[in-house]
Amino acid sequence: MILTEAISKLEAYCAYQERCEQEVRNKLAKLTVPMEMHAEVFQYLREQGFLDDARFAKTYARSKLRIKKWGKMKIVQGLKIKGLKEPHISNAIKALDWDDYYETIRTLLEQKNRLLKEPEGYLRQQKLVKFVVGKGFEPHLVWEVLKEDPQ
Repeated sequence: MILTEAISKLEAYCAYQERCEQEVRNKLAKLTVPMEMHAEVFQYLREQGFLDDARFAKTYARSKLRIKKWGKMKIVQGLKIKGLKEPHISNAIKALDWDDYYETIRTLLEQKNRLLKEPEGYLRQQKLVKFVVGKGFEPHLVWEVLKEDPQ
């Protein structure tokens, strides 16, 4: 595959949705682009603004919180799996809207509370907390929200 054809396909791939370097690296392998051309391709994609791991990390964190209702721990794990470096991960987490974060915890607690058949009490609270912690939220924050707004 010639370089211009590969770059054209990767531009479309990156323009469709935000991508990280690892995803582009995997796509390059599928396109059978020779290894010696990879550096040139990555440099071009970065210079043209198609590839930016810092931007990807922030977009990923925001969308996982808003759409999937994931907490910080699960978002961090997802970013590590995507091969992102620590500075990008920590900056993405810092950029999250903490009002939205707490509101998501409240929403998850309310939704789960409506579904539980368990009578009021400690066991019910444990099930609520376990559910929200399973979504990647920190236990101490979940308990804090639960105590401020008892279910």
